[in-house]
Amino acid sequence: MQKGIFKPMKIMGFPDEATVTGSQIEIFNHYRLSEEGITQEAKLLLSKSLVG
Repeated sequence: MQKGIFKPMKIMGFPDEATVTGSQIEIFNHYRLSEEGITQEAKLLLSKSLVG
């Protein structure tokens, strides 16, 4: 950042609160921590870094 280079970042994980219940797959999908959810977030961040 000192050199003026900025890459967007997003911390992903389970919130520090009571979580939803369900199977492991259902819980990961709910919090967008599935393969698809993480891929979508990565693509979104990459598109932001290309624009800025």
